[in-house]
Amino acid sequence: MTSPAPPSSCVFCQIVHSVGARTSSLALTSLEPDVYVFLATRSHIAILDHQPLVSSLSHILLIPRTHAVRLSDVPDYELPDLGPILKLLGRAICDCFAVDDYNVVQNNGPAAGQLVPHVHFHIVARPSTYLAAAAAPAPSGSVTAAAAAPATLRDRTRYSSTIFARGERTDLDPSCAEQSSKILRQYLDEHLPLWLRPKL
Repeated sequence: MTSPAPPSSCVFCQIVHSVGARTSSLALTSLEPDVYVFLATRSHIAILDHQPLVSSLSHILLIPRTHAVRLSDVPDYELPDLGPILKLLGRAICDCFAVDDYNVVQNNGPAAGQLVPHVHFHIVARPSTYLAAAAAPAPSGSVTAAAAAPATLRDRTRYSSTIFARGERTDLDPSCAEQSSKILRQYLDEHLPLWLRPKL
């Protein structure tokens, strides 16, 4: 199925258009308040999510430049870049934010939880402290530092609601996204392979 022409109201198409052909990550800046672009390749851009998940250290959105509503609609010529970019972004959040664990999530259609009708991937850094916080508390009421993965259904439910909870972040100050974007931009400018960079 071929994707329809991008609607003028598509927020991700607007961001892609604003980025244009800029290729040097270090030349990228905030396009407007709450839109922090830190990666531009020939086929994709990456931004920080303006409403990151509550338990995430860093929540990245990877967006194909070509408008497509579902992953099955993405043109074949963009797919060879997708795997290497996702892998690179996974390494970037681990190295930049000192975590080992992260999610890669991609939703297709409203019933699957897709809010913006333009294909995008969520790459979410997960600090191990959230696993410990979701585990059963020690008898003293404190959380055990060496908590194992939640074992009971109740523990797993509590853990899932913790890591996937949406809501306004209260632990971030206005400069946090700007600083995170700068850190990621510098990392990716050093590590992005030349073959992924757009030809000018």
